[in-house]
Amino acid sequence: MYKIGEFSYLCETTLKTLRYYDKIGLLKPEKIDPFTGYRYYSEELLEKYKQIKLLQNAGFSLNQIQCFFEKPDPYFLQQQIDTIKKESLQKVQMLSHMKMKIKKEKNQNVEFIPNPHFYAIGKFLELETRENLTIELAQLEQRNKVFHENPIFFMNYEKSYCDKNLKCFLGRLVAKEVWQNPKINFEAQKQGFIMMEDEKAISYLHTIVKDSILESYQEIIQYAEKNKIQIRGAFQEIYQKDGQIDIYVEAYDLNEENLEALSHDKKLAQTLQNNYPKEFIGTWNLQGEIIEPPKFFEPSQKHSMPETTLITLELKKDGTTNFDYISWKENYLIIKYPKRTAYSPMYYKEYDETPYLELLLNFQETAARPDLYYYKKEL
Repeated sequence: MYKIGEFSYLCETTLKTLRYYDKIGLLKPEKIDPFTGYRYYSEELLEKYKQIKLLQNAGFSLNQIQCFFEKPDPYFLQQQIDTIKKESLQKVQMLSHMKMKIKKEKNQNVEFIPNPHFYAIGKFLELETRENLTIELAQLEQRNKVFHENPIFFMNYEKSYCDKNLKCFLGRLVAKEVWQNPKINFEAQKQGFIMMEDEKAISYLHTIVKDSILESYQEIIQYAEKNKIQIRGAFQEIYQKDGQIDIYVEAYDLNEENLEALSHDKKLAQTLQNNYPKEFIGTWNLQGEIIEPPKFFEPSQKHSMPETTLITLELKKDGTTNFDYISWKENYLIIKYPKRTAYSPMYYKEYDETPYLELLLNFQETAARPDLYYYKKEL
């Protein structure tokens, strides 16, 4: 099943729309995780969403669509076809398409590969729209013309479908030897550029864009679901000189046990002491999810709110919390899932003398890159 962020890419719609459809009962998730509150959607719900959009485009209201799904009636569709026949041939074709249940299958061109190890120079930005990408790149290259012949590197930090205000990294790929050159590194930083690299990830999913970037995202997401591969990181787009666009995303094969993570958790279980630092004790209120790189985090910025039941987190003096399946020791939150126990590190920080808590949470049954949430202390 798909998490709501992945599902929004497949539907080409926002989280706000999906949550509204859930609220009115039009498109409810397949399940809601009782531990986290996360919504999960099935392949069948993707088909239902497509039907909803077809009916909307054909002139149906949401109330009419809801009535149709509660009691499907082919004559109801035919009546609408007859009604709008004189108004729009295109609408008739859309309804007929739905009526005959024609499903177009995409030819997937996705591969699971070792980490290609990219090195890039550029800047973290927030693009108003994707159309601003070329404008921003031109402005960057006015300040640094050394690598203007190298492939363009674009990292999309948005976890769900987003058509404006995209948080991203934009720059050019460079050779590892260039990236490691102290002089070039110093000059780049002096001009305000960032040297980006990813050596830690083991594996990636990759595809080549055929029709559109969004469709390539969708192909990767569906391939991952079908082959039990978990998408971990941000989508990376590489624009080659010959016009080819490659899409990469860090991924983890769920068919294999993460022995390193299991060993880490086992060691923590043995070494954690009954120690409850006083700076952690208290009530913490969720402020948002840090999507962009944490080192550029500013509490005053607006951050997206994740789907989670952990809106308020009470860390008590005896190591218990306001959740019966969660306890804590030292700087770890200990979450007891049905099949395993997870250890999520917490980091105490202060911004303008206000206490904040950063929490790395991983709600999956297998280890993967966690989500980073930040909380503000209730004083």
